[in-house]
Amino acid sequence: SHHHLEMLLDHSAVSRQVAKELFDNKRTYVAIVDPQQDVPAHWNAQVALMVTSYAELKKEMAHGLPSNISAIIYDNEMWDLTPPAERANPNLYAGKIEKLAKKHNLVFIAAPSLDPRLVAGDARHADIIDLQLQGMESNPALFNSQAHALAAEVRALNPGIDVVAEVTSNPDKACPPSGASCGRDDMQRAVNDLGRAHGVIDGWWPWLYDTAVGRKGGLEIVKMLAHREHGGKHL
Repeated sequence: SHHHLEMLLDHSAVSRQVAKELFDNKRTYVAIVDPQQDVPAHWNAQVALMVTSYAELKKEMAHGLPSNISAIIYDNEMWDLTPPAERANPNLYAGKIEKLAKKHNLVFIAAPSLDPRLVAGDARHADIIDLQLQGMESNPALFNSQAHALAAEVRALNPGIDVVAEVTSNPDKACPPSGASCGRDDMQRAVNDLGRAHGVIDGWWPWLYDTAVGRKGGLEIVKMLAHREHGGKHL
């Protein structure tokens, strides 16, 4: 996201270099929550506006989206930020967002929580879907099995969809139950989860957690991902 990118750019020369190496390209979407946010000047990364409801997207479009936005992220989850009607009928509302996205020549990225109805509803309409597997990253076998099963499920519904998997530096997810002893090995395990799923996913979404432990772990994750990319090892 834009906030996480700023964390990297403000941290150190090393983190700025790693961020540029990983994310300064047309294959990357930087998530923003405020339409006035943008990627650094002269960067090639694309900008994706994140919304949690169809109503929010309609409101933003009524105000007019800046020309730098090339994608919409629909973060519909089983929470209060997504209205009950949208949670109850995700296929209907994902279809509405697909129509709006196509009308405005925008890529539709779905980022549902792992509720089967939300995943299936979004998958039928999205160009890209983010599998929120970050809660399983401390259990590599579970992460891998779910990545394979969910990727197969969404592609059966939409053969043209691109699938990305999410990992996080949130210590509560990377090294439960307390996260207090979270270290480099835990971040390496999360990156290895993506590596094992490389045959079924098309990309990844690193979610850098904004705490002291999370920021340190997030930098480790992106450094490891950059090392893989630099070494020609595509996830």
